[in-house]
Amino acid sequence: MLSEEIISAFYPFNKLNKSQIKTLLKIASLKKYHKDEVIYKEGDKPDYFYFLLKGRIVAISTINDRKQEIELIKKGTPFGIISLFTGDPHSVTAKAIENCSVVRIEKDMFKSFIKKVPFLAFDFSRILSRRVKKRTNIPKRIFKSTAVAVIICSDYLSSLKKIIALTNLLKHNKKKVIIVETSSSKKFVLPSFIKESIKYFYIDKEFREELLIAKDSEENLCYLCLEMQYLLKDELISLNNFLLENYHFIFYVIRKEEFDYWSKLIEFVNQVYIMRMPDREDNKFISRLIKRIKILNTIGASIRIIFTQEVSDLKSAKGKYPHKEELCIILDDSDKDSYRRNLGWMERDLSENTLGLALGSGGAYGISHIGVIKALDENSIPLDMICGSSIGAIIAGMWALGYSLKEMEEAVSFIGRKINLFSFPAFSFPFKGIIRSKRLQKVLRDIFGKYSFHDTKYPLAIVAFNFKRREMVAIKEGLIYKAVSASCAMPGIFEPVIVKEDILLDGGVLSPLPTKVLLKSDIKKIIAVNVTPYKEEMRNIYRHRSTFNIFDFIFGSIETMQQEFIKDSIEIADIVIHPDLGDLNWTDFTKIKEFIKRGYETTLKKISEINNLLVA
Repeated sequence: MLSEEIISAFYPFNKLNKSQIKTLLKIASLKKYHKDEVIYKEGDKPDYFYFLLKGRIVAISTINDRKQEIELIKKGTPFGIISLFTGDPHSVTAKAIENCSVVRIEKDMFKSFIKKVPFLAFDFSRILSRRVKKRTNIPKRIFKSTAVAVIICSDYLSSLKKIIALTNLLKHNKKKVIIVETSSSKKFVLPSFIKESIKYFYIDKEFREELLIAKDSEENLCYLCLEMQYLLKDELISLNNFLLENYHFIFYVIRKEEFDYWSKLIEFVNQVYIMRMPDREDNKFISRLIKRIKILNTIGASIRIIFTQEVSDLKSAKGKYPHKEELCIILDDSDKDSYRRNLGWMERDLSENTLGLALGSGGAYGISHIGVIKALDENSIPLDMICGSSIGAIIAGMWALGYSLKEMEEAVSFIGRKINLFSFPAFSFPFKGIIRSKRLQKVLRDIFGKYSFHDTKYPLAIVAFNFKRREMVAIKEGLIYKAVSASCAMPGIFEPVIVKEDILLDGGVLSPLPTKVLLKSDIKKIIAVNVTPYKEEMRNIYRHRSTFNIFDFIFGSIETMQQEFIKDSIEIADIVIHPDLGDLNWTDFTKIKEFIKRGYETTLKKISEINNLLVA
């Protein structure tokens, strides 16, 4: 069944209010497709809006009278949408390659809904800007393309080499990529250090497609030196459309001093890279540049600030650099490990292959998260973001800061000793919880010190429950110990944590398995670690127990209420890891090694499935 919680987790529906979501649910249906089942065929008339909620679908095109798979359609992707808006027959066949869940909305109902929610039209135009429309009599070879404008502000040669390294990663994953170096005066650098054949393309007053086809016919064109005497928007659009039809990724390289001349390119790119040195003398220029890009680009391109050298104070960059809302990446090749890691992240970001890990709540059960991380680390699984709730927040915070597995094990042992639920020397008055907030915060401050979210090696989000607003909140800034304390403040046990004017409690209240936060952070693939027993498991656990205490009643009641939230979170996840912890107790912090072993062994059984997810 399609729920409000599930559909509101996906872009662009996450922008809808509750009333709009309810209207959408009335016209939408959830359709299950089995492996190898065809959703629609090439040449069929469009009948529905389709949105892939779970699973994978392959787009198949007829090329030279043969059926060829041209693209995998991944979770969270609308498809068949070009035909829906144009009325043209579908240009590809869509077939499930595994069991899939697809949201369907009848086309007239969908168009009517879009008219009532006009801002969605902008979001779908952004999606459509990456879809390749099939021209008459020309088979569709590329399903979706990405155009990137690379604006190099300093260190031109080094920056260009780093972009080439990025494109080599994309090509290694069987993507067709082209770098287009632009110049208004034949000042090209690519030919000086690229051994491969480089083509020059000059546009006088008219773009002639046949000339570029001739240049591309001899070999797989990877580099193009583009010169234009007159910057005509229509000619640039024609050039871009041709490249979109033939390449998965197009990188337009623009010098800082020629930005005004080539600014018309910015109008239709999907991402913008601003390559710069960590020199604050450029801040005013960068600030003006970002504002200009946002005005020029009408499809909401994302902007990435690429520092080409180490930034010693990046943790405080939000206060010192003008790009407070943009993602900053350090691409310094003097630090080989960081360079490879960040270059890999950029490749996954462009390929929509980013992987996130959601660590759920569950008291001592959550110690098994350490075993999960151990197994992922041993098998070189690249995580791009981690999000935790309650005990999951503790483990997530330590991993994001780069703590070793031994340090994590020692930390949870320390927590178990310091916070004993059966000794109460720290009551809170007036009575808000059995244990004072300050006690919990002191224990976690001993673990996390004064580290903030800007100190993490990997993106981190901590989930808490905002009592006043009655909603889940994802904390991504401030002191980590404070955020983790809020996420662990189980109602009735711990006093709430006050942050500014907000009263924060355990993240497990509304988000016991925080996959939705990862999805909203633009993470495309999600591993969820659920350590909370399912309903039937809980029945078996309590069936063999004859005595209970107050904490069993509190925790057991919360577990039961969490089941629906967990069910929705699992629907969002691609892979679920659920260790068998039935014979262990949620308060038993003495069996650390056994918890870790269970998490480790369960994850090892999923490694093959995770690797398959990464290459999809």
